[in-house]
Amino acid sequence: LRLDALLQILEGLQYLHSNSITHSDLKSANVLISEREGTDGYLFKLTDFGGSHAEISSKIMSNISSISNKKNKPETTSFEAPEVFMGNEKTCASDVYSFGMAMYELL
Repeated sequence: LRLDALLQILEGLQYLHSNSITHSDLKSANVLISEREGTDGYLFKLTDFGGSHAEISSKIMSNISSISNKKNKPETTSFEAPEVFMGNEKTCASDVYSFGMAMYELL
C-alpha cells in the first residue's frame, strides 16, 4: 500500500512537471485517498493546487513569487525545501524535496 501510494504520487508529480507546473505545497495533507472501484486497491490523488504555477518568464515569475511569498507563507514548513524556506522561488526541485519529506513521513 505504501509503495503504491508513493508511485501514484510520483506519477502525478511527473505529469505536473512534464507540463512545466510546480505543485508548490506538496505534503501528505494534500493527498486524497479513495477506494478503487472493483478492486482491493486505493487511488491517491494530489490536491490543493492553490500555490501551483506554470513556468513562465523568469522575470514575471520572480515578481509573482516575491508577492505570494510575502502574502501566503505556508502553514506547514516541514515539507518545504530549505531554499524555499529561505525565500527563493519554488521549483520542480523543491517539489521533489517535499515529496521526499512526505515519503519519509509515510514510511
